[in-house]
Amino acid sequence: MKKSVRAWVGALAMLLSLSFILSGCRQTEEFDTSAFYVYCRKNATNDIYPVRAELNLSDQSNQNIISSIWAFMCTDMQETDYQSAVPANVEVKSMMLEDYNLAFNFTEAYRNIPTREELLFRAAVVKTFSQLQFVNTVEFYVEGQPMMLSDGTVVGPQSGSSYVDLLGRGLNSYEKREIVLYFASSDGSRLYSETVNLTYNTNFPIEQYIVSKLLQGPSASANAHKPIADNTKLLSISTKDGICHVDFNQAFLEGVPGISPEVTIYSIVNSLTEVSEITSVRISVNGSSNVLFKDQVDLSKNFVRNLDYIEKGE
Repeated sequence: MKKSVRAWVGALAMLLSLSFILSGCRQTEEFDTSAFYVYCRKNATNDIYPVRAELNLSDQSNQNIISSIWAFMCTDMQETDYQSAVPANVEVKSMMLEDYNLAFNFTEAYRNIPTREELLFRAAVVKTFSQLQFVNTVEFYVEGQPMMLSDGTVVGPQSGSSYVDLLGRGLNSYEKREIVLYFASSDGSRLYSETVNLTYNTNFPIEQYIVSKLLQGPSASANAHKPIADNTKLLSISTKDGICHVDFNQAFLEGVPGISPEVTIYSIVNSLTEVSEITSVRISVNGSSNVLFKDQVDLSKNFVRNLDYIEKGE
């Protein structure tokens, strides 16, 4: 199966008249920003490294550029210290670009990739394609369904910064952490707190797991509701100088019928500020905070923790 995959991507590469030159490994901070890098496995390690690629991508459509880069990611790198990060038997059914989000849809075989190998592969794909000016995030699907981690957390759109700690360091262990999440109360006017035990990979920010849990909603036994609109996607999340920057897609603005806008906002803010390093939260939609959420809440400011909305008795 591996050979057949390599065969078709090799043919694609020839048809597109591209050249691939390996020029050694450099760390991220030393990148020549005018060049393009394909992320590869380093032989006999659990690391991914950027390998400089000379790609003739001029006068091509965005879709052809994406197909070309994927073809090279699948290419065997003989007589080098690197190997393709694409596991054996992995086949992509489609690659769709929409609103700066690149969605990969893989066959069922994707679910059989060992956990450590899958993480390296996912990181290599995201960090490779997020270099493109027309790609902000990369999303993974398996047979049309959003990819989920072993604990049921939806991976969602990923940016290159999601994997910054993985580069050149290999895989870290998982950690367990007890944290309080805030959902909407039964009548939608207050916050309902639920204590959960998160098991998360330390290569990814815990903020990402927190928002993912909010998007999933409370446990079935809780007398509470999901505070964020269906079809909302987390486009990016990062924390700097105590401020957690959260960017959603347009669906976030729809809100949830029966749930007050303030409850939605402070479900996010209060949940994220459970993390001691986070003192405030900035929410944006498609990269812009110049938004009035549900015509009531101005998003162009940093939000701090507010316990006034918590349901009495909590």
